[in-house]
Amino acid sequence: MEWTSLLGRFKQITEKVFKPLAKILSEIGLRPNHLTVIAFALSVLTAYLILVHDFAWAAVALLTAGGCDLLDGLVARTTHTVTIRGGFLDSVLDRYSDAVIIGAITFSGNCEPIWGVLAIFGSLLVSYVRARAESAGAKLGGIGLAERPERLAIIAFFSFFNYRIHRELFNTVNYIDIFNAQREIILRINMLTYGLNFGMIIITILTQITLMQRIIYSWKNLSGEPIFQEKEFS
Repeated sequence: MEWTSLLGRFKQITEKVFKPLAKILSEIGLRPNHLTVIAFALSVLTAYLILVHDFAWAAVALLTAGGCDLLDGLVARTTHTVTIRGGFLDSVLDRYSDAVIIGAITFSGNCEPIWGVLAIFGSLLVSYVRARAESAGAKLGGIGLAERPERLAIIAFFSFFNYRIHRELFNTVNYIDIFNAQREIILRINMLTYGLNFGMIIITILTQITLMQRIIYSWKNLSGEPIFQEKEFS
């Protein structure tokens, strides 16, 4: 069984829509590496906006960064300038971006530290598993529920509605009550009720599911034969 990412199913449609823009960008002199660096700069801007609690603009900056991240690959393929060095730069800056953004959410007090740490851990490990499996010969593109685009979309959504969720759904309290059939409180969970806290919880859960999917897929598709090693002589 293969598990495809939530947004990966629309990848061909998305690339078809953005392809004319990719051609325009290449014609005005923007190269894939330029877009990669712009995406990273926008991610740093997103982190800053979160730290100063400007969540609506943070969502806009993050979605724009995601667009640049999509376009760098499109421009590279359109102009036939796909390089190993460019892929390396893109991968490294994506990991930096993930850590900076989730770190800003955590340090700004908009999510509980445990969920921030687990979200970073899951996000980085999802990427590591793909890199390790692909270096061994497996192709993991599109495998798993929550790849990077899904994670960015979750953060952008909950950033935009961060205080609104807190204010309108929980009446400015920082706990969640669980009721029985008689509407009596049977359990009160103390936790931040900001939207971004729920976003980090969702990312934590989805990244662990994605990890399991990728590990199982890789295990089934990688060779189990012994690796031949030349005999060493001392």
